[in-house]
Amino acid sequence: MIKLEKLYAQPEIFEPISFDWGINIIVGERSEDSNKTNGVGKSMSIEFIQFCLFKDFKRSRISKIPANVLAKDTEIFLNLRINEELVTIIRSVKEHNQPKIVRNQQTTQFSSIADAVSFLEHIIFQNQTHKKTPSLRKMVGLLIRDEGSEFKDIINYYDTNLRVSKRDLYEPHLYLFGIDIYKYQELQEIIKNIDEKKGLLKELKKQVTNNGTRKISDAKADLNGLKDKVEKLENQVEILKTADAFESIQDDLIRLQREIDHLRSKQDALKYEIKKIETLPEPEIITETDITILYNQFKSGLGDIINKSLDEVKSFKNKIDSFQKMLINERYSDLKSKLAGVTKKLRELDDLYAQTASPLDKKGIMKDLKTALSTLNEKNKHLLDLRLNVENLENADQEKKRLVSSKTSIIEDFDNQISKIKNTIDNFNQTILNIHEKVLDNKKAFFEITVKNKSNVKEVFNFEMRVFDDGSHSVNKMKVFMYDMALLFNSSTREKHLKFLIHDNILEVDQDTTIKVLNFLNEQEERFSDFQYILTINTDKIEYPEISSQIDLDIDSHRIARFTKNHKFLKTNYTQI
Repeated sequence: MIKLEKLYAQPEIFEPISFDWGINIIVGERSEDSNKTNGVGKSMSIEFIQFCLFKDFKRSRISKIPANVLAKDTEIFLNLRINEELVTIIRSVKEHNQPKIVRNQQTTQFSSIADAVSFLEHIIFQNQTHKKTPSLRKMVGLLIRDEGSEFKDIINYYDTNLRVSKRDLYEPHLYLFGIDIYKYQELQEIIKNIDEKKGLLKELKKQVTNNGTRKISDAKADLNGLKDKVEKLENQVEILKTADAFESIQDDLIRLQREIDHLRSKQDALKYEIKKIETLPEPEIITETDITILYNQFKSGLGDIINKSLDEVKSFKNKIDSFQKMLINERYSDLKSKLAGVTKKLRELDDLYAQTASPLDKKGIMKDLKTALSTLNEKNKHLLDLRLNVENLENADQEKKRLVSSKTSIIEDFDNQISKIKNTIDNFNQTILNIHEKVLDNKKAFFEITVKNKSNVKEVFNFEMRVFDDGSHSVNKMKVFMYDMALLFNSSTREKHLKFLIHDNILEVDQDTTIKVLNFLNEQEERFSDFQYILTINTDKIEYPEISSQIDLDIDSHRIARFTKNHKFLKTNYTQI
């Protein structure tokens, strides 16, 4: 159970909001200067609650508030009571990933949001008997539906602009109905693996069937044919290798081939060195005129310091040029000489190799062996590639079948679970009907949970809820309202419910429905004392006497905050970043 106690900030950028048991109303009112009740901060106050309950900062509207309105080091505090234990969560924009939690008068700062969430989950779910509980953010997501969800769907509680798969949203719903979410998470992992295997199978089938130009069975037949060819080629090579003539000179041929390979490498290295010298740029030619001009400039500037004659300078320059040419030419000549020696040695070894192999060539053994080895290598490569693809295809197909079997088994288990909780579902359906009658004056509604067991189905569960005349935006909002209220007040689902719920602007419906909703809430507060419901509403819906006189709920006594255009939640006007 969670009960919000107080939301405040240091420094005080907004007035503290204290929360009570039962119905808590945050009101948008007209001001003397403006009749508008939207844009006054009702939703932003809820956003600050979400911020303290670790909503992702990048997705939070808090991240779009300019620093001159919300300083980065401003700390937001949320006091809450968890299972009768008082806890305070502290978070700032500056350290949004390092929140603090105060428990038993001890403050702990966490190095990550994940650590803080884990700590809070332990406190919240420590008394639960279920071996697996939903994540805190998923649970809070259901209990504080994002206004951007537009209240279109009972399952989806996130902003409709977010691309979230529905199957990722079922956990808190299943948990409240007592369905094993550990099995559900296992099922999601299996479905993910099946999708991956399908992708792998598609790619492998392309390779094995040459992009669909042949059947898999044809590929397997080709594989068997290749195996037979390779075996025969291997036998042929062995026969050639074991011939008497081959055995007698095999060692000599191997030794000669090694020497030839070594010399060829050396020959390539020498050729590379020679090419480097041959491609060296020509040294820049400095004419005698250039030297004379440069010499005279230095002599004019330095006077008697320069004693050497121009002829001596020219002579020195010529000596340097000659020395450089000598070094390069000597190196070049040495390399050319070595290359000639290596080339000569290679010719000798090639001749010796040919002479040694001559008896084999005369018998055709050498030629046959080379041909056989070349063919064998080619067929072997083709065989290995095809065998690997076929084996991978068969393994992937077997793994997919195993996964599909596991998926079917878990779904059958879910079918059994649904049968076991039939009374809970029927009881919940009756709660829906009772709320429906209070809000829409009839019991033309329906709720059930079923399991879909088709091979291509990814969303296994189907929560089917119909209400009278559903389909319109306002009626769909009431469908979500009734579902959430049933979760909160039904005798079965409320056992695991955190007993708090927030609806932001859900009453954007006609006045008659608004009156009936508020009267229903008044009845629930009289019947239950252990819940907290926070609602944002604009008073222009209910301020007229002919309307307010029909409302049983005392709005004033349940109002915990009121905002106008002149008295906004954050006390100022600003433009989002």
